[in-house]
Amino acid sequence: MSDAGVLRAEETVGAECREPDPDHQEQQPGRVVISRDTVDSARGAGTCERGPMIPPLHAWGDESVRTHTAGQPRYLLAASVVDSNDVEASRALLEDLRPTRGKLHWHDLNDRQRKRVIAAVAEIDAVHLIVIAAPMDPRREERARAVCLERLGWELARQDVALLTLEQRATALAARDLRVVEALRGRRIIPASLRVEHGDPTAEPMLWLPDQVLGAFGAASEGHPVPPSLSAAIETYDVEP
Repeated sequence: MSDAGVLRAEETVGAECREPDPDHQEQQPGRVVISRDTVDSARGAGTCERGPMIPPLHAWGDESVRTHTAGQPRYLLAASVVDSNDVEASRALLEDLRPTRGKLHWHDLNDRQRKRVIAAVAEIDAVHLIVIAAPMDPRREERARAVCLERLGWELARQDVALLTLEQRATALAARDLRVVEALRGRRIIPASLRVEHGDPTAEPMLWLPDQVLGAFGAASEGHPVPPSLSAAIETYDVEP
């Protein structure tokens, strides 16, 4: 994606990172392996040390707010990480899946289309990280997002992801995201090596991937079947907003 029209957090501090603030984060789980062929799992759990050179990893992120479903209100922030060598093929597959000329959006699909999309998405070699903030106070939605972004950024940094592209938001909200990122760098929770930007989902099909995964994840929580290969590719993290 070109730099034109992209909001990005500048790299302002060193690339060392540490665990999120324990005041609102639980103990960190074991290391998540991003791809069968991309990340060397022997690098060691829970560190930010660099191993042998590998192609830079790119993650694409989207959010979902659940306030009217069963259970307590939740804010979900997801990121999909695809092997660098598979991005173009994944982008083409997603473009082929959309039923109209617009973006592929879960809530615009009928049941038959959703089943087709889920089956195809399950074939993409990716790992999907979903951070869940609950219970969420609907009046403090941005607080829940910031806590999710903290955990998500920390997990992506552990996996040597170089760039996180979040779905485009209103200018003021996008700027708020980047201020959160700068604060996390100042606290050395995420390194300068992880850049964060916002991208236009009408121009970047890869932003449709986390949207579909969040939709499938929500469907699974309501009892709808999800392919085992997709379930196995989803890692979830619970945080308190």
